[in-house]
Amino acid sequence: MPKTAILLPLFGRPDFTIRILDFYNRIYCKYPFYIPDGSKIKEFDQKILNKKFPNLKIIYKKYPYDKNFPTYARKMSSMSKKIKEKYIMLIANDDFFNLEFCKRAEKILDKNKELSIVSGIVKNIRVLIPFKSINDHGFVFTEKKIQYYSYGEIFKDVTSNDKSKRVTKLLMTLPYESLMRANVFKKIWTLANEFKIKNSFEMNWFMNIIPLACGKKKHLKIISQIRQCNTYAGLGVDDMLYGKGGTRKRYFSFLKMLENKKIFNSNMTKAIKYADDNSLDIFGGNDKRSKRHFLKQKIIPHYF
Repeated sequence: MPKTAILLPLFGRPDFTIRILDFYNRIYCKYPFYIPDGSKIKEFDQKILNKKFPNLKIIYKKYPYDKNFPTYARKMSSMSKKIKEKYIMLIANDDFFNLEFCKRAEKILDKNKELSIVSGIVKNIRVLIPFKSINDHGFVFTEKKIQYYSYGEIFKDVTSNDKSKRVTKLLMTLPYESLMRANVFKKIWTLANEFKIKNSFEMNWFMNIIPLACGKKKHLKIISQIRQCNTYAGLGVDDMLYGKGGTRKRYFSFLKMLENKKIFNSNMTKAIKYADDNSLDIFGGNDKRSKRHFLKQKIIPHYF
């Protein structure tokens, strides 16, 4: 039985869903794909996917339309509870995961029970096809630099035995390009659902902080995912365009929840209660980052 599950949440963009599943179907990927579909128009069902991708094990479930982040969190919490494998790789339908990374990360997690997560490196690509809005195929350009190359020393292990020190390294977690223990992943989404997260920035608090509260992080200097960085709209894009960041008040409520759930103690809360706004994505729609991103997407949305 495979130890790793691939969690592939859907929010429209069926062309990209077909692309990713077709690729792994062709190479007989043994990892099961769990697909919670929150698309407004459902273009798939279990029979269609089984017939089209016979070499894959697919567990598909339709969910209500992801009209907001509370709905999305309910979907993620529900589907993650169905996963029986030990580890989870979260992937978007416009990206690809590295099988070799998964194999190596599995072995490391098997041997090191104190680890909650093993992260890797993301390589970005751009797919350009002139005068078309859907760019699932086209001319592929690989960016020379890895993602987050300008973020400083985040590509390191987080191995302190002191939880209060570990959680201050929240920008080093890299949860979206990692293999995570399933019990930690399920805890994240159970709590995110209970908290009724309002946007992608609040989601990042759960994804970045809880793994380090629950264990240590190992970083592998190999590619874990190939990410297409110029695809069209998905859940969370409005947050980025209009600068709907988190608020300090909601962040304090998040920390209080972690204490109530015995995930945090008072020392851990004290260590990151007043973390920098940028590291927590706390900002308003009038800051330079929001305006710059909005301008790029408004002028030529599929080229940035």
